[in-house]
Amino acid sequence: VERTKQVQLDAAEWTETQERLFITATDEADVLNASLSTDLISVLKNTRYYRTAVLYHSNAATEYPDAAWAGRVFTIQPGAETWALKGLASVTPSPITATQRNTVITKGGNTFEFYQAQIALTNPGKVAAGEWIDVIRFRDWLKDVIQTNMVQMMINRDKVPYTDPGIQLCVSNLRKSLQEGVNVGGIAPDELDADGNTVPGFQITYPRSLDVPASVKASRVLSLGFTARLAGAIHVEIGRASCRERVSS
Repeated sequence: VERTKQVQLDAAEWTETQERLFITATDEADVLNASLSTDLISVLKNTRYYRTAVLYHSNAATEYPDAAWAGRVFTIQPGAETWALKGLASVTPSPITATQRNTVITKGGNTFEFYQAQIALTNPGKVAAGEWIDVIRFRDWLKDVIQTNMVQMMINRDKVPYTDPGIQLCVSNLRKSLQEGVNVGGIAPDELDADGNTVPGFQITYPRSLDVPASVKASRVLSLGFTARLAGAIHVEIGRASCRERVSS
């Protein structure tokens, strides 16, 4: 609930060292001034904080739009959400101009405002450093799922041998975790390119047992790798139309 800038900066600094998200809000007037860079949002952006997101709101100190925002989105499964285009219950939209909106967003902040009569939404849904909030949240969730599934497999077995079959057990477990990421909507599914070739949503790399040096086997540590394509989200649709003028004589 704190709205003192230094306390918010301290909280953001701490959060950056943790696997957490800090959602806060400010009504600092300097945020709306494009020529200033000492306001809360500008400082957070320039410090490159990836785990703090700030809403500019004219009633930040009394309506707690950050709490409303968190309450609205944290109930959604990681990977299945976006923090943009969300209505907030019991929060009055900020009466800002288009220029002021652009200033807030350029500085690295977020807004909650009217876009049409009776339609008020959050925008754009990013952390101070410019990454989407949902990407940070999903990444943390996926890491937790991978770790939890792998540890549970090792606990439930008497031994996972450092052999090709043992490595495949670990690979299959990792594949299961990544597929969970696909199922919740965070990782893109396999898709076809323009030539009809399948582009996998994720790929796993792993060694053969005989290719692992004896010293590494002695450490009993197996290194697996993977790459994955984020599913992302669509926030804006741009339509294209063509018109032909019919001329008759």
